[in-house]
Amino acid sequence: MCRLYGALTGVSRTHLPDLVESPKSLFAQSRADPKRPQKDGWGIGWYPSYPTMPELVRSARPVFQEPGRFREAAGQARAALIVAHIRYASNPLVLPRPQLIGEANSQPFTFGRYVFAHNGTLNIPREVARSLGEWEVRIKGHNDSEVLFWLVMKGVQDARGDLAEGLRQAVRHIGIVWDVLMPKPGPAPYTALNLILADGERLAALCLYQEKHADESQALCSPDRPYYEMCYRESPEGLRVASEPTDGSRNWRSLPNGRLLLAEPGCPAIVKPFTP
Repeated sequence: MCRLYGALTGVSRTHLPDLVESPKSLFAQSRADPKRPQKDGWGIGWYPSYPTMPELVRSARPVFQEPGRFREAAGQARAALIVAHIRYASNPLVLPRPQLIGEANSQPFTFGRYVFAHNGTLNIPREVARSLGEWEVRIKGHNDSEVLFWLVMKGVQDARGDLAEGLRQAVRHIGIVWDVLMPKPGPAPYTALNLILADGERLAALCLYQEKHADESQALCSPDRPYYEMCYRESPEGLRVASEPTDGSRNWRSLPNGRLLLAEPGCPAIVKPFTP
């Protein structure tokens, strides 16, 4: 699985400590557990200003083998809205590793003004991809997260830019595909759909996973936290949301399973139950 990070500050600045310098930074998380190294690529997306399109730096290499390049990209991300991702590749289609690894498979993904990052596994990517209609041809890589990304983009476009409604439509669509096309019994349609989605001004974070995986493992740098439960922190500097805390502060709040966080500059984050 992967690790996610998003920041919404309302002012242009860098979040270098969260990404690189902190003992619990995204970079530190990448190699905190030798049994679960985040070794399958990384990326940082940011918005130089609004309403400009996002900029993106991605790599297929392990982030801990490119500390200089990762630090440089983090330094470039002097922006009010940042989304970052380090990857531990899932493989629901049991593909050869060379097909799983590559810049096209690294996250975040972008489309127009949107930036998206995912942690978890969509267990039915082939069936969902075939149900995307004209959106299917946009898929470039060979991973389930990109299929989820284009499904979310379809939902957001159908919802005329409403991030929450777009996410609801996407998750509802997965349920329909599962109910109609998949033989039973079988695995659940996903293990987790934890994600961060931004449009240059607003940020949405969804924590959604199968309860049977709740106690499967612990977070990488915060072993007192469940692996899949996300968290967020609000301060005078703005909002940060992540797979796990990126510093040692006690001010991080849980974003538990089945919750959606919505944020925009200058306003407190809204956390509410997520119902597809």
